[in-house]
Amino acid sequence: MSNRAILFAQQCASTMRIGSIGLGALLLLAMSSNANAATAWDFRGLTDAPVGQIAASGTSPNALTFTVNGNTVTASAWHDTGKESIFEAATIDRYWTGLGSCNSSEAGDCINPLSVDSTHQIDNQGSQEWVLLLFDNTSSFETLVHSPFGEADRDASYWVGSIAPDQSLAGLTYTDLAGIGFGDRIDTSEDAGIGTVTINFNGAIGNAILIGAKLGDNDDRMKIASIQASVVPLPASVYLMMSGLGVLAWMRKRKPAQLDT
Repeated sequence: MSNRAILFAQQCASTMRIGSIGLGALLLLAMSSNANAATAWDFRGLTDAPVGQIAASGTSPNALTFTVNGNTVTASAWHDTGKESIFEAATIDRYWTGLGSCNSSEAGDCINPLSVDSTHQIDNQGSQEWVLLLFDNTSSFETLVHSPFGEADRDASYWVGSIAPDQSLAGLTYTDLAGIGFGDRIDTSEDAGIGTVTINFNGAIGNAILIGAKLGDNDDRMKIASIQASVVPLPASVYLMMSGLGVLAWMRKRKPAQLDT
């Protein structure tokens, strides 16, 4: 279900005064159909995109955009400053093993993708680093694959949610995440190693995932190799119903003005 459709449903509900129960019914009906076939985004590689995938694009070092079969995800890098855990932008890039990040507090070689240090990894050594994956449609999330560059602990923390398409994390804190549409934080634990780790989201619904090395630890590292999700479609019947509600809302809004004349 697209963010635009959700917004329209909310506007209709507000105008018609059908309340949260009515809005919930609309959204449940909209999301009741089966999701489309899964789309896989592969973030590994430097310049050549995998077959069927449009290469990453973006003018900001904070974000890269990937499109597969017309479905787009924007990956942006963030870290907390350590000062009341306030988010600020970091640099994101694409490496042989996946997406990595570098922040203003790291003094290592952030640019060289073959650097042996951990500065271009998503880690929790010093400043806590995160990657926000923002999808252009509401999706059913399936799996995400990550691994460290070299041997390291591989614990992770993540949030799944539905947030505004233009939402920035700049200036926010962890306690603000619920207010912009994220659910509870989920932590994963994996032994130290060099192999890949697969996180299963079990079909969680949303348009955004915020993920990074485990919050509260200091020895975890990762690169994000890929993610798989299915767009949640909006049935034609719901479009018809919402269009009808839009007409009724418009008539309801006009009626008092007509009586005054």
